[in-house]
Amino acid sequence: VALCAGIYATASVPGTERRYGFFPFLFLMMGGVSGAFVTGDIFNLYVWFEVLLIGSFGLLILGSQHEQLDGATKYCFLNLVGTTLFLIATGYLYGIFGTLNMADIAEKARVMEDTTPIFTLAVLYFVSFSMKAAAFPLQNWLPASYHTPRFVTSALFAGLLPKVGVYAAIRVLLMLFPPERAEMAPLFAWVAALTMIFGALGALAQSDLRRFLNYAVIVGIGNIMVALALPAAGPGEGGMALSVGLSGAILYAVHSIVVMTALYLAAGVAAHLAGTSSLHEMGGLWRNNPLFAALMLVLLFAVSGLPPFSGFWPKVALVQATISGDLPWLAASILVSGFILTIASPRVFALG
Repeated sequence: VALCAGIYATASVPGTERRYGFFPFLFLMMGGVSGAFVTGDIFNLYVWFEVLLIGSFGLLILGSQHEQLDGATKYCFLNLVGTTLFLIATGYLYGIFGTLNMADIAEKARVMEDTTPIFTLAVLYFVSFSMKAAAFPLQNWLPASYHTPRFVTSALFAGLLPKVGVYAAIRVLLMLFPPERAEMAPLFAWVAALTMIFGALGALAQSDLRRFLNYAVIVGIGNIMVALALPAAGPGEGGMALSVGLSGAILYAVHSIVVMTALYLAAGVAAHLAGTSSLHEMGGLWRNNPLFAALMLVLLFAVSGLPPFSGFWPKVALVQATISGDLPWLAASILVSGFILTIASPRVFALG
């Protein structure tokens, strides 16, 4: 994703912004993203979050336009609150366990008699990571900021940054505090469902291509968060729900990283060809550029979860897992949000 964005940026980012550090900020952000995915120490996870945030702040304000600065203010404030909660939770965790190594924490948490502090830790981490992942009701910063920078920057952000937040939530809550995660599963189910529905309805209401994609990102985060809501492994069919759901969430994250990045980059090309990203002013693009429009339609169908495209298969696993876990209403939320996106996507294509 970063390689494709870097190639795209050589043609789309002006020389002035490249001289002010577009590529150094890009490498700094990717260093933070990569570090967050591979670290086995929870304080290092916090540090890598800070590194990727520094890089993303720099990318967000390049150009220094009023709209960019306004979006950066909202982005920075919510992420500052989330990072502060993350640091507080990590300090509290170290006070309880005396270690920051995730493997050691998992072993010690398993034999602790008093689980009240662990439950508090789980709540703090979930709120912090929900802010970073743009989950309901803490999602408003994403559609308020991701449409302000260059398309290539939005593509990087949408493809990678919320996924790091939801990945951290799954890794910390599932690996370190599984009993507390299981106890909080009904809350996670409601958060996932409302994130999907809110994102889909928001996408349906948009008349700007990039704002539509912002809400499509939120729908994807809700789908990935379904893994946190499934019952713990155990005997019977329901015991398979967590395993199948986690596999579906990982597959959906990979799909979303690739497809959402491609959609933002394609939206940048569409805006360049039409001179605007407003769907009301863009009209006729599909008649003038049929091959490009066909590619765009394939990506829109993929993000909607239609067969046989890439978004369909992880949704099958997630629906199967929610039904096995006796959560049919959550399965319905996955299907309804996908149906709403399926209505919104051809609308975008027709207006564009």
